Amino acid sequence: MGESGPSGGTPSTRGSGAADGGPWRTRVGPAAEHVNQWIGAWRSQLRGDTRIPEDEARSVVGAVLEDFAGGPPEALDRAGQAWGRAHRSVSAMIERLSALRQAMAAGAVDHPLEMHRALDRVTVAATEEALNRLEHASRTDALTGVGNRRAFDETLSAALSAAGRQGHQVTVVAVDLDGLKRINDTEGHAAGDAALLALVRAFYSALRDEDTVFRVGGDEFVILLPFTSVDAAQSLMLRIQGAGAPEFTWGAAGFPGAGAEAAALVEAADQDLYRRRQGRRRLGAAIATRRVVHLGPRRVQRLWRWAWIPAAAVLVASMVATFVTSGTAGPFASATRGGHRASPASYPAGAAPAAGTGRGSGTTSPSSPGGVQAAELGYESSVGNTGSAGAPTSSPPGSAPPGPLAPGSSGGGILGTLQQAVAPVPVVGGGNGLLAKLTQLLSPTPASAGSSDRSPTPGVLSLAQPFGF
Repeated sequence: MGESGPSGGTPSTRGSGAADGGPWRTRVGPAAEHVNQWIGAWRSQLRGDTRIPEDEARSVVGAVLEDFAGGPPEALDRAGQAWGRAHRSVSAMIERLSALRQAMAAGAVDHPLEMHRALDRVTVAATEEALNRLEHASRTDALTGVGNRRAFDETLSAALSAAGRQGHQVTVVAVDLDGLKRINDTEGHAAGDAALLALVRAFYSALRDEDTVFRVGGDEFVILLPFTSVDAAQSLMLRIQGAGAPEFTWGAAGFPGAGAEAAALVEAADQDLYRRRQGRRRLGAAIATRRVVHLGPRRVQRLWRWAWIPAAAVLVASMVATFVTSGTAGPFASATRGGHRASPASYPAGAAPAAGTGRGSGTTSPSSPGGVQAAELGYESSVGNTGSAGAPTSSPPGSAPPGPLAPGSSGGGILGTLQQAVAPVPVVGGGNGLLAKLTQLLSPTPASAGSSDRSPTPGVLSLAQPFGF
């Protein structure tokens, strides 16, 4: 351009070119004030888009000014690459470089062809860098930085072709990170991402430079090991597992043993992974079963150690129920089977026991229904009770015959009700169950015929007398 810079100021001169009126590029170096002047002119052409990367913009302007002054052309390449890395959009990158071209053209450059040549080289370098970055992004997993499915397919095909020509082995290792979903659900996705990154770091801590890791799924990885056998791959994976890596399951398949096609090799590695996972699950189930069997008797012992408490409670409740339902005097003597009261009028003609028959004598009236003994029904004859002198006394008409309900009967008292309630459980409520045997143990023995005393049967029933029963 002319003797003045883009803003009209006089640029500084360098060397003898300032006196002989040589071109501007021989008299102006990439001084800071000139860079600032051209960036200002550049921003004026952006039409309000002032969000250009500042450092990269200064690098581009400085490289162009150095080229005007006879600087090395490699500076233009480096500036263009930095400019391409600073942009995610290729169109925005090229549009901003076009604004710089317009600003310099408007500044009346003395040799516009040299200016266009310099900016073209910057644009080409920036475009190549942007395309390479996009290509790398399209083949790279964004989280872990390893190759993705596309990169794996391309790399595996190339590796198998080279192995087929050179005759060496290639092993593919399929890897699944264990419990990633559980980690995401319980600890959050940040913890899941950290587990994935930790697994990748564990891989690369043991791999060679020629080995490659690919992430082909959410928790799925593939490791490509050229010049490696399946046995060597197995030793490698065991070493990685023993080095503190997150838990993972793996399977390996080798070329040419598992096949010459990429799909067959990947399928064989997946099948090996599945077999290892199933074997580990069976092993875990066997270990859990052994633990249960080993701890079973100990748990049973602890259970029986405290089993006497509910048994004792049932026994005490049954004894109290027996005392209540088998009293010989007082208000408890009016209890009858099913809550009915018996009177002489309730007996059929000729069914009443004969005079002088004591309580529970076991005498059966010939005309009694079904030949059921009166003692078994819980009744005492209204004419068979004896007084203190042993003489028979008559009960008033309509009064209930004294005498308790036999505790052995299944329908009377609390104990009988309890026995009926637990009847579906044979061990407790069956005919030979715990309550039945307890009822037989606590039942009073009927007195002999003709007995004149009112004392209860010796045994448990005799314990009720001191308490007023």
